[in-house]
Amino acid sequence: MSVSIAVTRNDFPKIAASLAGRVADINTKVAFDCIAQARPPVDTGNLKNATTVTAATAGDLTAVASWNAEYAPHVEYGTVRMAAQPFARPASEAVKPGWIAAMKQAVTP
Repeated sequence: MSVSIAVTRNDFPKIAASLAGRVADINTKVAFDCIAQARPPVDTGNLKNATTVTAATAGDLTAVASWNAEYAPHVEYGTVRMAAQPFARPASEAVKPGWIAAMKQAVTP
């Protein structure tokens, strides 16, 4: 006795492309949410206003939220002369539960 299975329709490439698009959209939204949640210290406002988001695409699922002031890492992590004033890491932790929920919903049929 033998068992055979015939695949007459292959929708896997279409499903994968659709999933990649949804994941890219989720990652881009979360990057914008991270910028919105961040509370950088404000002196001149330069750090707060020096933000960019690089959107994710279906080909590259990575979205990047960044603070482009040259001194942003010094504020985030501190220096030998200045205590750290984290703003990016707390923001990323704040949006993490929403990201997890969105990803679970995206992959649930």
